[in-house]
Amino acid sequence: MHNKSPKIYLLTKMGAGLVLLILMVGNILVFAKSMSLSDNIITLEKDIAHYRKDNQELLKKTYAHNSLISLEYAAKELGFSKKAEPVFFEKPHYAMVQ
Repeated sequence: MHNKSPKIYLLTKMGAGLVLLILMVGNILVFAKSMSLSDNIITLEKDIAHYRKDNQELLKKTYAHNSLISLEYAAKELGFSKKAEPVFFEKPHYAMVQ
Protein backbone atom coordinates (compact mmCIF):
# COMPACT_ATOMS: atom_id res chain seq x y z
CA MET A 1 0.00 0.00 0.00
CA HIS A 2 0.88 3.65 -0.08
CA ASN A 3 2.70 5.27 2.78
CA LYS A 4 1.05 8.53 1.99
CA SER A 5 -2.27 9.47 3.36
CA PRO A 6 -5.15 9.66 0.91
CA LYS A 7 -5.46 13.38 1.51
CA ILE A 8 -1.89 14.12 0.38
CA TYR A 9 -2.29 11.77 -2.60
CA LEU A 10 -5.49 13.56 -3.65
CA LEU A 11 -3.85 16.99 -3.28
CA THR A 12 -0.89 15.84 -5.38
CA LYS A 13 -3.22 14.59 -8.14
CA MET A 14 -5.23 17.82 -8.05
CA GLY A 15 -2.06 19.92 -8.13
CA ALA A 16 -0.75 17.99 -11.13
CA GLY A 17 -4.13 18.37 -12.85
CA LEU A 18 -4.14 22.10 -12.13
CA VAL A 19 -0.62 22.50 -13.54
CA LEU A 20 -1.64 20.60 -16.69
CA LEU A 21 -4.76 22.74 -17.04
CA ILE A 22 -2.72 25.95 -16.69
CA LEU A 23 -0.22 24.68 -19.27
CA MET A 24 -3.02 23.78 -21.70
CA VAL A 25 -4.66 27.20 -21.35
CA GLY A 26 -1.27 28.87 -21.78
CA ASN A 27 -0.63 26.81 -24.89
CA ILE A 28 -3.98 27.85 -26.37
CA LEU A 29 -3.28 31.52 -25.61
CA VAL A 30 0.18 31.34 -27.19
CA PHE A 31 -1.26 29.64 -30.27
CA ALA A 32 -3.98 32.29 -30.64
CA LYS A 33 -1.43 35.09 -30.25
CA SER A 34 0.88 33.48 -32.83
CA MET A 35 -2.02 33.29 -35.31
CA SER A 36 -2.72 36.99 -34.75
CA LEU A 37 0.95 37.86 -35.22
CA SER A 38 1.06 35.76 -38.38
CA ASP A 39 -1.84 37.77 -39.84
CA ASN A 40 -0.04 40.99 -38.92
CA ILE A 41 3.16 39.78 -40.59
CA ILE A 42 1.28 38.95 -43.79
CA THR A 43 -0.35 42.41 -43.82
CA LEU A 44 2.99 44.11 -43.19
CA GLU A 45 4.68 42.11 -45.97
CA LYS A 46 1.96 43.24 -48.41
CA ASP A 47 2.46 46.83 -47.27
CA ILE A 48 6.23 46.52 -47.72
CA ALA A 49 5.77 45.20 -51.27
CA HIS A 50 3.41 48.11 -52.04
CA TYR A 51 5.83 50.66 -50.60
CA ARG A 52 8.76 49.17 -52.53
CA LYS A 53 6.78 49.49 -55.75
CA ASP A 54 5.89 53.11 -54.92
CA ASN A 55 9.52 53.77 -54.04
CA GLN A 56 10.68 52.44 -57.42
CA GLU A 57 8.19 54.68 -59.23
CA LEU A 58 9.31 57.71 -57.21
CA LEU A 59 12.95 56.91 -57.94
CA LYS A 60 12.22 56.77 -61.66
CA LYS A 61 10.45 60.13 -61.47
CA THR A 62 13.33 61.59 -59.46
CA TYR A 63 15.91 60.34 -61.96
CA ALA A 64 13.85 61.74 -64.84
CA HIS A 65 13.49 65.08 -63.08
CA ASN A 66 17.19 65.24 -62.25
CA SER A 67 18.01 64.32 -65.82
CA LEU A 68 15.82 67.14 -67.17
CA ILE A 69 17.40 69.61 -64.77
CA SER A 70 20.90 68.55 -65.85
CA LEU A 71 19.88 68.89 -69.49
CA GLU A 72 18.52 72.35 -68.78
CA TYR A 73 21.79 73.42 -67.15
CA ALA A 74 23.81 71.94 -70.00
CA ALA A 75 21.63 73.73 -72.55
CA LYS A 76 22.15 77.05 -70.76
CA GLU A 77 25.91 76.48 -70.70
CA LEU A 78 25.89 75.76 -74.44
CA GLY A 79 23.79 78.83 -75.20
CA PHE A 80 20.48 77.16 -75.94
CA SER A 81 18.46 79.38 -73.67
CA LYS A 82 15.87 80.68 -76.15
CA LYS A 83 12.69 78.66 -76.39
CA ALA A 84 11.41 77.88 -79.85
CA GLU A 85 8.21 79.54 -80.97
CA PRO A 86 5.45 77.25 -82.21
CA VAL A 87 4.74 77.12 -85.93
CA PHE A 88 1.14 77.81 -86.86
CA PHE A 89 -0.04 76.63 -90.24
CA GLU A 90 -2.59 79.43 -90.40
CA LYS A 91 0.15 81.87 -91.37
CA PRO A 92 0.03 82.55 -95.12
CA HIS A 93 3.69 81.71 -95.67
CA TYR A 94 3.28 78.11 -94.43
CA ALA A 95 -0.21 77.64 -95.84
CA MET A 96 0.85 78.63 -99.37
CA VAL A 97 3.93 76.39 -99.58
CA GLN A 98 3.33 73.45 -101.88
